[in-house]
Amino acid sequence: MAAQWDAEVKVDEALVVQLLASRFPEFAGRPCRRIGEGWDCSAWLVDDEWVFRIPRRQLGADCLANEIRVLPSVADRLPSPVSTSVFVGQPTDGYPWVFAACRLILGESACDADLTDQQTVLLAGQLGSFLRALHAFGADEAATLGAMPDTYARLESSRRCSKAREAMTQAAESGLLSTTDELCRVIEEIEDRQPRPRTHCLVHGDLCSRHVMTEPGRLTGVIDWGDIHVGDPAVDLAVGWSMFAADARSEFCAAYGPMDRNTRDLAVMRAIGHSLSCLLYAGDVNDRQLRLESQKALQRAICE
Repeated sequence: MAAQWDAEVKVDEALVVQLLASRFPEFAGRPCRRIGEGWDCSAWLVDDEWVFRIPRRQLGADCLANEIRVLPSVADRLPSPVSTSVFVGQPTDGYPWVFAACRLILGESACDADLTDQQTVLLAGQLGSFLRALHAFGADEAATLGAMPDTYARLESSRRCSKAREAMTQAAESGLLSTTDELCRVIEEIEDRQPRPRTHCLVHGDLCSRHVMTEPGRLTGVIDWGDIHVGDPAVDLAVGWSMFAADARSEFCAAYGPMDRNTRDLAVMRAIGHSLSCLLYAGDVNDRQLRLESQKALQRAICE
């Protein structure tokens, strides 16, 4: 059975070279190598400076178009760099979608970085401050910038808790989880409180350790903004539960500001659901580092 992250178009070096020659001849013949691949896009570093994101499926193309529309109006008001598109390539006869390039953001993803406890605390505070600045774009202003509402019900608790249970079962059957008891307990407690999302502000929409770039002790940028939308801040605040243990999470929350119980419940629910999805993806594509990080994320999420 096809997985939701399966590619509709194979993005290999031959295609990238063809796209560059067709749409950006100034890059023709320049060094080019793949530096990452996710559910939606393949990322290629060209000339050691430009990251070209090439959609692998229609949903990725839709997300990239969303990012291209909104992010340039936001970037200058954020305290750290973001992956704003500088070059936008139009479809060709051999490729059906828009693709784009941003400048390379230095550092490595927090998923891959081997940070000390002290460096993690520093990163947590900087990420909390970053999200405070992002969420300062209120719903009305975000809409005028072209941000759309959440059409995927990312924080609809009954639906997401049900999907989390399905993912837990699948992960356990695949040997990716040894026990689900604590996860089930936390999900049940959240369901009992029935948290409800509110449309407050502009949000990244898919914030996780893979999209947080860092050098030891410093946030260097946030990437992959295809899910940017007007929604509840909890969808981003979930990163505080999936990325950080208690000490670092306290720093994250202090830097961000007050959160009510409803927001915390939604953030924990999102952290669990997103981490389970990443865990299943990691198992399917045999990504050992993401599998380990996703397993750690689930442990962090259930420890208040």
